[in-house]
Amino acid sequence: VRGKVARYSTLTFTALDVNGEETSHLREGYHARIVQHEYDHLWGRLIIDHFSVDDNRRIGTLLQYLVDEYKESR
Repeated sequence: VRGKVARYSTLTFTALDVNGEETSHLREGYHARIVQHEYDHLWGRLIIDHFSVDDNRRIGTLLQYLVDEYKESR
C-alpha cells in the first residue's frame, strides 16, 4: 500500500537518552519525515490511518482480496 502522508518538513522533539536524560533534537527534510514515520509506529498508526474514508474503502477491498487469496493458497 502506498500513498501520500502529510509530514512536517522541520521537526523539534524531546526524547530520553539511554540514561533517562532528556535530550532535544532538530530534524529537517528526510530525517524529519523518518522520525514522524517511526513515531506513528510507536503509537500503532499505520499508513492507512492517514488516508481518507474513500481511500480506505478502496484499499480495504484490495486488502480483503489479498487476504482471501492468501487463505486459499494455504
